[in-house]
Amino acid sequence: MVMKKKISIAPSGFTLMELMVVMVLLATMTGLVVPNIRNFLFDDPLKSSARKLTGIINETALMARADQSGLLLLFDRDSKVVAVKRADNLLSGEQSRHSNLEIKLADSVQVVDIDAVHGKNTDDGKMVIPFSSHGFVDKTVIHLRDESGESLTLVLSPFLSVVRIFEGTLTLDDEQLGW
Repeated sequence: MVMKKKISIAPSGFTLMELMVVMVLLATMTGLVVPNIRNFLFDDPLKSSARKLTGIINETALMARADQSGLLLLFDRDSKVVAVKRADNLLSGEQSRHSNLEIKLADSVQVVDIDAVHGKNTDDGKMVIPFSSHGFVDKTVIHLRDESGESLTLVLSPFLSVVRIFEGTLTLDDEQLGW
């Protein structure tokens, strides 16, 4: 006579209670971490200003290509305003559709200088970056600094329309830039 063994299979998986505990832990951790990430990304005036500046630089290059006209990115150190103007309208005083494209940097952030291959703009509080009708710009570095002394360097690549951001102050001939 053959005896049959009764095999019992234990149920596998997680109970509803275990899943609820994991969900509560995840919700609690998310609630603690997300505000810190948000503060880190959006409340730092230096990084926020660097992102705004990157955006207006990219927009200026796109508009120059689209309109096939030379544009100037003007920095007013005193008012901390960065504005886009058409190169030919700047001399005549005419308004263009580019006249309303401007940003204001955070009060605690300063554009220290702009260093380009063809010269440095630091003399009178107004600094200019020219964009060609193809959206090209010279090799340029922009130095930003906040009240605490922390600094960032924005690097404009001539033909790629790419802005890279580095911590600290880098010069045009710095090997880290890898032109």
